[in-house]
Amino acid sequence: MEAKPEDEDFTSNSHPVDQGLLLRDLNEQNLHGRDDAAPAPSSVSHGSTPSIDSYTYANGCVNGNHSIEAAPTVTISDIKKYLLILAQSPHKFVVQDPDSFCWTVDFQELSAQLRRDEALRLARSRLNGVALRLVRVLIDKGKLDEKSLQEMSLLSAKDLRQCLGKLKMNGFLGLQEVPREPQRQPLRTMYLWFYDSDRVRKMLLEDLYKAMSRLLQRLKVERDKVGPLLEKAERIDVRINEKKFLAGGEVRVLDEWRRKEEWLLGEVERLDDSVAILRDI
Repeated sequence: MEAKPEDEDFTSNSHPVDQGLLLRDLNEQNLHGRDDAAPAPSSVSHGSTPSIDSYTYANGCVNGNHSIEAAPTVTISDIKKYLLILAQSPHKFVVQDPDSFCWTVDFQELSAQLRRDEALRLARSRLNGVALRLVRVLIDKGKLDEKSLQEMSLLSAKDLRQCLGKLKMNGFLGLQEVPREPQRQPLRTMYLWFYDSDRVRKMLLEDLYKAMSRLLQRLKVERDKVGPLLEKAERIDVRINEKKFLAGGEVRVLDEWRRKEEWLLGEVERLDDSVAILRDI
């Protein structure tokens, strides 16, 4: 049988949490950040093999001539308490197996949460507070009819319909028809509003690609405006001493172009980070 790669566990849906390794890494990270002359926070001797409970994490620091003030020691029981906090709603980063009491990180749920938060962050620039509240309610509760949605969102029927219509037109919400009779009469049909995360994610990705394309086109236009100057500035003799070989006006134009280039490329990288979250995670 062919051996499994070592990193296969990290690509699966979950990965176990090694509490001892986590605590030891925190302790080693703290030791590397401490002054060499500062005593180690752990009381374990070099000749003995420390157990899991013997690992400690203290944040000692030196400020001028003041003495070292050690932070409260973090033990395994503290790590378990922090894991319990992370396991609580709404962000369930870790899950405890009820049978073995082992902690695992659910990467599938964590990735879905990251994509959902990034989609809401991008939607915040397009939607007002009321519309964003409706989206959050549907994300938490699932499919709802208009009456239930009105009770939860605390909106009037008129404002709710207007807001739902705009959200559907912009692609953030969908509407499902559930007929109560085979004749599918409108009066005997339920209309359920829902948030389709995959459709919203694809829509936002398309908008991000368009924005990145426009930024790159703008970058090309701005570069063409100063093309001859850039060719002159890229010469080896000019690159060494620009102020000597370039006129004052050329130096100002070159500095302005570099600021524009930095800003445009920075915007492209910022949008690319959002693309990485929505597409690759």
